[in-house]
Amino acid sequence: MSSKQQERRTPNPTKGLSITPPKAFKKMFPPAGKSAEASEAEERQRHYTWYIEPINNDAYTNKICTSELDEQNACREMLCEDGKRRNLWRCDYQTVGIMRQNRQQLNLRFRVFVQEGGGKIREFSFK
Repeated sequence: MSSKQQERRTPNPTKGLSITPPKAFKKMFPPAGKSAEASEAEERQRHYTWYIEPINNDAYTNKICTSELDEQNACREMLCEDGKRRNLWRCDYQTVGIMRQNRQQLNLRFRVFVQEGGGKIREFSFK
């Protein structure tokens, strides 16, 4: 019997299964071209949702958010960790960075909030 015929007859127990390696495995064997630290940082960042809240519903800051973010990212009456409901703009971390860089130059007035995984939304401090 040829090896090809034998291959067809031998069942593959893992065929069709999606196996996710444990986190320890990912640290030991990061994806090609990435360090373990970079891979771990990327993993952590995936689990965060970032939000911007114009302070006192500042019209100018709100206008900037409207122009830079899709309307579907407007999150009304979001319950936060402190028990208050806020109107927030969902965005990525890069947008938060750009807004922070331009805060003084454009006179933007906002606070940054973050949600880790399915947890509560809390104010984020960069200090």
